Amino acid sequence: MSDLTKQSPLGVYVEHLKKGELAYQVCKDDNKAFFYPRAIAPETGSENIEWRVSKGLGTVYTTTVVYYKGEQPLNVAMIDMDEGYRLMSRVEDIDPMQVKIGMRVKFRAHPGDDKTLPYPVFTALIPDPSPGGRRETSASPLPSRPGDTGGKAEGPGVRDGSSK
Repeated sequence: MSDLTKQSPLGVYVEHLKKGELAYQVCKDDNKAFFYPRAIAPETGSENIEWRVSKGLGTVYTTTVVYYKGEQPLNVAMIDMDEGYRLMSRVEDIDPMQVKIGMRVKFRAHPGDDKTLPYPVFTALIPDPSPGGRRETSASPLPSRPGDTGGKAEGPGVRDGSSK
C-alpha cells in the first residue's frame, strides 16, 4: 500500500483490521458513529471526526443467503454494532440458514491475502449477551401480542406451505 493510501480513511481502517481491530469513525460535532471510513462526516459534512475501535459486538439487522453455482451457500448480513453504526458482512462458522435477525454476533478480522484486503466477519454468540449486560437465550423479531399463538403459525401462508 502506498504512503498516500495508508494515510487515507481506507488505509487507516485496513491497518486496524491487520491488528485484529474493527475501527469506525465518529463525528465530533454531533457525536454520531458512521461506517464506511470517509474523509468527512456523512450527515454534517464536518471534517471534525475521530477514529475509535469497536468492542466488536453487534446484532444481525437483516440477513439473506446467496447461492453461487458450484459453491457452498453463504450468508450476507447487515450488522448493527453496539456503538451505533451498521455494516454489511457475513456470519461464519454457522449454517447460513441458521443466521437469524436479532442474533448477537462478535467481530473477527479475516486476514485477506495478496489480492484481497483484510475484512470484517462475524461469529454467533450463544447464549447472546445483550448490550445491557443481560444474558439472552433467544431473540424474537416480533413483540408478543394479546391472542398470540405462542409462536405456532396458523392458517394459510405458514413458512412450510401447509395450511390448517
